Amino acid sequence: MLLYEFFEKIAVYEGLEDFILVFLIVVSVFVIFALISYLLVVIGKWKIFKKAGVAGWKSFIPIYNTYLFCQICGINTTWVWISLICFFVSITIPLLSFISSVLSLYFVILQAVSLSKSFGKSEAFAIGLIFLSPIFYLILGCGKSKYIGPIAMNDIFFKENKDNVVNEKQSVNNFSNDTTAVGNARFCSQCGVEIDVNDLFCYNCGHKCK
Repeated sequence: MLLYEFFEKIAVYEGLEDFILVFLIVVSVFVIFALISYLLVVIGKWKIFKKAGVAGWKSFIPIYNTYLFCQICGINTTWVWISLICFFVSITIPLLSFISSVLSLYFVILQAVSLSKSFGKSEAFAIGLIFLSPIFYLILGCGKSKYIGPIAMNDIFFKENKDNVVNEKQSVNNFSNDTTAVGNARFCSQCGVEIDVNDLFCYNCGHKCK
């Protein structure tokens, strides 16, 4: 009887060890996947910032990078503070967590659609930015997509500044003296890559060409 109980305990411990092993494998795979996804997003954002004429290293600074991101996309920067308030409200006042979650989700959609438009992409691309962020940020940053200027989604909370719209339209029609023209072609004076005559920024190095 005692021998039976001994082997029964061993079997239980062996089953527990198997469970722990499987659990550790699952957690390890999840952590590796999360790190790879984060790395892809970081690389994508770095390149996106450069294309928009902003130093890539600034994409690493918390809060400030969101502020710059809003400027790149033409989003009202008040959303940076709203998102911070929503975060603290969700962890301190559970009763208001639903409202903060809705606002946070809206901000995510606002960023994705605005970023897509600022690079001449459609709303369908914005869906990819939301659900497959690592891949689509990398496509936008490392691909041939060009930054055409801040074009924000229609914000239901903040009305668009008309002065900014006028300035944006004027900047599209202005060309930089800081570029080199050969025949009908234009080249970035910073890196020498050929750019389109309507480009405001060099798609390769992010140098301003307006």
